[in-house]
Amino acid sequence: MNLSRDAVIGFIVLALIGIGFIWFALVHPPAATPQTPKGEMGGAATPGHITDHGQYYDIDTQYPASTALAGLPDSADANAVALMKQWELDTIASFKTDSGLDSLTPEDIQVQGLGDNRKYALTIAYETHSSPRTVSYVYQIFADTLGAHPNTTYKTFTFDTQTGINLSLAMLFTPGTDYLGYLSKAARAELPAMIAARENADVSQVDTSMINDGTQPTEANFQNFYLDGNDLIILFPPYQIGPYALGSTEFHIPRSGIPGLKADYQ
Repeated sequence: MNLSRDAVIGFIVLALIGIGFIWFALVHPPAATPQTPKGEMGGAATPGHITDHGQYYDIDTQYPASTALAGLPDSADANAVALMKQWELDTIASFKTDSGLDSLTPEDIQVQGLGDNRKYALTIAYETHSSPRTVSYVYQIFADTLGAHPNTTYKTFTFDTQTGINLSLAMLFTPGTDYLGYLSKAARAELPAMIAARENADVSQVDTSMINDGTQPTEANFQNFYLDGNDLIILFPPYQIGPYALGSTEFHIPRSGIPGLKADYQ
């Protein structure tokens, strides 16, 4: 096949252009696409998370990756975080054991109708509250074990921001103070009216027997507490002072009027 002079020249030009593109690409490689740094789980900017998703359950919990104790010596911040994280791990383990998730049989799965749209669930989230001398982490535990309804409970941690100590309720009071007797009496006096107002009912319709049972002067009944602003707040989960339909109740007590409360926590 005979090619004209113009065709030969055209082929040569195209070849030179192609070689030029190849040379430019080798000398000037494309810039790498910038990679967005991935946040470290539990980093200081965001809460730490513990998640566990199985075929028949979903677990999602959070805890603070750092606390208001970060400036204190003796690893107070790290100890507080570790304490709360370990509590969550223990709560997860108990949830699995108590729900029988580790020993489900085919019959259990069939009877309970377990599957993608029906699972056991545990969710734990927290809020932070503070007073001039304390910081509190208030955890709400939402557990669905496929009963008549899910259930909500609480766990609170209150730390002294100067010493880093995890405070029990007793540690807020001077030794010998009948603080449980005072809190029990105050709760029984005020809760009926609070509940009546919330339920838009007459106070005579409130079941005080459940209130009296749930406010007996024991540590267990008043274990979920925190300090916020000028108040001491006691948390009563469903069933403690009333039926499930009543829900949770926050009982606020001005700290300035509580006898025996240490000056540091007033």
